[in-house]
Amino acid sequence: MTLGDRLRILREAKRLSQTELAQTLGIPNQSISNYERNYRKPPFDLIEKFADYHQVSMDYLLGRQAYLHPPSKIKDLKTYLAEGPILYDDIPLDQNDLAFIRQMVAYIAEKKKD
Repeated sequence: MTLGDRLRILREAKRLSQTELAQTLGIPNQSISNYERNYRKPPFDLIEKFADYHQVSMDYLLGRQAYLHPPSKIKDLKTYLAEGPILYDDIPLDQNDLAFIRQMVAYIAEKKKD
C-alpha cells in the first residue's frame, strides 16, 4: 500500500472530501488529489501534519509500520467473539448472531487472501 493509498483511506474513513481536508490543513485541493494518486509526494512537514490530523504515526503513513495501531492494541476478532456476551449499540447479541458474524468475517478474510 502506498502513501497515497493510506492518505485516501484515512480521509475516506473520516468521510471528508478532498476539498474539506485541504481547507482543514490549509493546502490546495489539487495537492490532496496529487498526493492520493501518488503523482507527488508531500513534504516532510506536511506528512507530519497528516499524521497529527489522522492520529497515526508517520511510520504508518510511510509504510514502515504495517498496522494503523500498535499490535498490542489490536484484538483478534475470532477470539473476541468467543470470549463471551457481546453488545451492539446496547443490544445483546445471541449465539446465532455471533455465528453469522463469524461466517461473514471468515468470508471477508478468505477474499483478502486471494
